[in-house]
Amino acid sequence: MKPFIVLFLLIVLGFAIGCDSDENPVQAGNSIPVIKGLSAGVAVLRPDAATTFTCYAVDPDNDELTYIWSTEAGSFPDGNYQSSVKWLAPLETNDYLVWVNVSDGQSNVQGSVNIAVSENGNIGEVEIPLGSLDITVTMVLIESGMFEMGAELDSIEYADNDEYPRHTVSIESFWIGKYEITQMQWEAVTDTNPSALSGSWNPVDNVSWEDVQAFIDTLNSVETGTPWRLPSEAEWEYVCRAGNDSSRFPWGDDSSYVEIDKWAVYGAYNGIGSHAAVGSRLPNAFGINDMVGNVWEWCEDKYHRDYERAPVDGSAWTSGTTSYRVLRGGSWYDIPQHCRSAERIRAMKYLRYRTVGFRLARSGPPVGG
Repeated sequence: MKPFIVLFLLIVLGFAIGCDSDENPVQAGNSIPVIKGLSAGVAVLRPDAATTFTCYAVDPDNDELTYIWSTEAGSFPDGNYQSSVKWLAPLETNDYLVWVNVSDGQSNVQGSVNIAVSENGNIGEVEIPLGSLDITVTMVLIESGMFEMGAELDSIEYADNDEYPRHTVSIESFWIGKYEITQMQWEAVTDTNPSALSGSWNPVDNVSWEDVQAFIDTLNSVETGTPWRLPSEAEWEYVCRAGNDSSRFPWGDDSSYVEIDKWAVYGAYNGIGSHAAVGSRLPNAFGINDMVGNVWEWCEDKYHRDYERAPVDGSAWTSGTTSYRVLRGGSWYDIPQHCRSAERIRAMKYLRYRTVGFRLARSGPPVGG
């Protein structure tokens, strides 16, 4: 047989072997994606109300993951192809399953969440007008509960002295913003934008505690019903932890900081030069975004150096003569330790800085209900 014919046959044979799907090297050794967390922001929801479903998955091979959500009933008004999606409950009361299929392009894994639709369920996420303006803010009804606030003395999370003693706090139901107040929302109310770092969907920054109080006063002057306000520090931490009282972060201890990028905008030293659009990271188990990272958030409370004699009913701690107020949650500029659930710092109430913003709260219900 002539040499060029042998070479041709070897090439053809090589292609045939390479195209055999059973021996495809792309398939060989591929790892299956792992779902590490799957939750609904509200477990029992009213008919025709909305909540957020979140799937946190990883791929051992670091392949890019895609998500497809499906449901027995209800709908995904903003689409069903993200790791976190909004779900609108059906009108009929019943128990339902919502599934998510996670794929790395070669292997798939599926998970599901049970959710009940009941006339006595939670109102969920509601778009509430800001004053008399043609703009809304997404608010989430947080149900009453109890939690452990602060850190343990023997904590491994490098807690500060002002996070002690750890104590049990009762929380009454209230509303909190799903997102931090954006520059677009601030400008709609005040006709100004004080932010040092621009972006319409980014959180407003460079606002003092006093500036925020003036913003809230403006809203309340044109509305009736329960007033807008800042969350108390206890309410803030209750929402941040979202039922995860014993861990450093809302998603777990994350001792090597390998998961934090999924949940928080943090760390200028990582090349992040600004805050990001609200909702850019995964929401916590209550369906609330950016509780850690992005911008520090003002709370209503005056700052105290520890939790001795702190209120245990979830109310703001406003006694004392200090001008210091409380900031929580860390920011885009901060190290990961500052994004811990228990982390708290003090700032003068007139401080304005590019890492500082806020989110709104209201006592509740009945807003939107």
